[in-house]
Amino acid sequence: MECEKIEQMAEQVKDIVLSGYEKSSSAEKFPDHPLWARMKNLGSELWLDTGDIEACEPLWNQEFSAFTTNNTLLNKEVAKGTYDELIERTAQKLRDRVPEDDLALEVAFVLNARHALRLVHKFNTHVSVELHTDLLNDTERSVAYGKRFHDICPEKFYVKVPFTASGLLAALKLEQQAVPVNCTLGFSARQNYLIAAVAETKFCNVFLGRLNAFVQDNGLGTGEMVGERAVISSQRAVAELRDVIGTQTRQIAASIRNGQQVLSLAGIDVLTMPLQAAREFEDLRPEPESIVPRTNSLPA
Repeated sequence: MECEKIEQMAEQVKDIVLSGYEKSSSAEKFPDHPLWARMKNLGSELWLDTGDIEACEPLWNQEFSAFTTNNTLLNKEVAKGTYDELIERTAQKLRDRVPEDDLALEVAFVLNARHALRLVHKFNTHVSVELHTDLLNDTERSVAYGKRFHDICPEKFYVKVPFTASGLLAALKLEQQAVPVNCTLGFSARQNYLIAAVAETKFCNVFLGRLNAFVQDNGLGTGEMVGERAVISSQRAVAELRDVIGTQTRQIAASIRNGQQVLSLAGIDVLTMPLQAAREFEDLRPEPESIVPRTNSLPA
């Protein structure tokens, strides 16, 4: 479907997303936590990498500031039946207006936006919402859908754009239009230096768990600390650009697999953690004073 047609129907789709949604002026009060407070005081912004509202509620505290979501995490929520009525209603309203392939894209947009709004409403937090994978190599439509996500909740949504050639251009164009971008699927300092220097996105990523797993799965070594070293190297490169030329990009440690990795990356700009990894960090029970920045030296 052409971008002009997308824009024509954007308001109707926005109405579907917002139907029944009420903005909250004050969120539920959540407790403080000394371990997470220490991590935050060392300079790390703390996010949860989940879409499971019920499961994360016992863990959430005042030190957390955002969620990262993606299509895989959303599918887990869809499988619970939570959005059956919304899917049916969206399909009914749009079926005669868009081709079948684009209908699936629009339904996915509605689901991602609506679920992210629920997270915003419940926790008064930012949410990183992901573009559909069909847009991976389509700069024009990535920009169009990124702007539509931003229009749904400009004060709380970050738009997650994949690091591809088309995605890098889309990220640049979105940032130029004041849409904050989380450029995802990064794996190295070199990639994130490019992202920060060219697109100047709000965030970039190193998927450290995937790096460790790749090394181990391919018989190249144990994989231990490969991803952690990549995160710290990328942090240094991104921080250098901030200091030298004033870019805004901040480094996210993503694809964290366990609590020890959380501890090993204290001081990284942003840590986004699955629930299990966050719980494991709490279970380690380190003394808050023993947690120190790890960005000044590469782990062995």
